[in-house]
Amino acid sequence: MSSSRLVCCLGIIAIVGGCASSESSPATGSTAHWEAQLKSESPEDRLKALEKLTILGTQAASALPAINEALQDPDTRVRLAAIEVIDRLILSGKGSIAPVAALLEDPEDEVRARAAAAIGWGDEKDQQQQYMEPLIKMLEDPSPAARLAAARAIQRVDATAKQPLPVLMQLLDDQDAAIRTEAAAGLVPFGAEAKEAVPVLVKIIAEEDHLAREQAALAIVAIGPDAALAARDTLIEIVDSCLNPSECLAVGQALALVGADAKEAVPALRQMIGRFPRVQTFGEEMNKICDQIESAQ
Repeated sequence: MSSSRLVCCLGIIAIVGGCASSESSPATGSTAHWEAQLKSESPEDRLKALEKLTILGTQAASALPAINEALQDPDTRVRLAAIEVIDRLILSGKGSIAPVAALLEDPEDEVRARAAAAIGWGDEKDQQQQYMEPLIKMLEDPSPAARLAAARAIQRVDATAKQPLPVLMQLLDDQDAAIRTEAAAGLVPFGAEAKEAVPVLVKIIAEEDHLAREQAALAIVAIGPDAALAARDTLIEIVDSCLNPSECLAVGQALALVGADAKEAVPALRQMIGRFPRVQTFGEEMNKICDQIESAQ
């Protein structure tokens, strides 16, 4: 499941070239053709139809009634694919989150999570507010992925909402690294209000999952200097093992909050600059971090 759309998001990449005639042919690729295939008795055919409708983008809007019906399909894969099509249409101003909201009570964990995520990423603030109550109720869902999706959706609908905080803190201990990563990312907007999560965030920084470490370090930065000081030893210990520029910068930013007590990490931080020569501004940003640490009293 997964952090920009970290929770249960289907990704379908289409490469279409030199096939204008096939797109316009009812037999091989028109919206009407795939809409008709949604009535097939074969779940594989229905799934393929939704995948093709996703590729068609806004052209699929004319098939919305049939796509909405697919949200109630007995096959879990088909329901998930239908959410994906509608989600993309919503982002293009062609769909509505109302049919998706019914799936917040779906029997399948992944479907509930994906439905919550779609509501959170929608662009219909008035409608989204209508679903705050079921999203808040979903914070008690037995599925960690569903709880996480609900928490993040609530944050996107109402940035001032406090209900997600205890759920996100609890999910920092989840066995799934992807859930820990997204939960840590969700703590950033809370800043110092998430200070009770610092011990677990330090534990995440010490682990080998680099995406989780990056988000935990950013959460430490958001919480403030006291959190960074609590994480100091762990941050210094893992500096050499950072693998990507954003992770390195997150760790560096946390150490910059430590100040003078992080000076022993500066040589290792400066060594990072040579690792990513093709990443624009990385060296400049890391040098600023190192200068800030060295000038601290």
